[in-house]
Amino acid sequence: MTAVLTMPNKENEATAIEPVVVYSEKDLQKEVDTILSRLSNTDQDHWLKRLESLRTIQGLIRGGAAEYDSFLPMLKDLKGALGEAVADLRSALVKEACATVEVLSVTFGDAFASIAEGLIPMLFKQLPVKIQVVYEACTQ
Repeated sequence: MTAVLTMPNKENEATAIEPVVVYSEKDLQKEVDTILSRLSNTDQDHWLKRLESLRTIQGLIRGGAAEYDSFLPMLKDLKGALGEAVADLRSALVKEACATVEVLSVTFGDAFASIAEGLIPMLFKQLPVKIQVVYEACTQ
């Protein structure tokens, strides 16, 4: 039985993050490449695809991708794009990016530290933001 990660949205309803199962490292690499491509596209009209990509990262964790030794090194390629999502002006994207960082941190523990170090300054920049959803996401 696979657990479903749920995250509350601003209406206090749970939005389920479905597991994304990959069956090989090659499939995992394709997923990460797609995520990187979408997260790197910071055009204003692509924010929903960026949001979906952040949820896909969480879904990969739920689907067991953390069991692949190559997954954490692949995530290092996403550090810059993930940092941009954390620092974005769109609160829904920032909230999802912070939730993704939390899931990755809990999943990988100390092994995630090298990636987290690069994200901490961007998280601190969000703390004085008065948008409640961003403040709560960054302080969890």
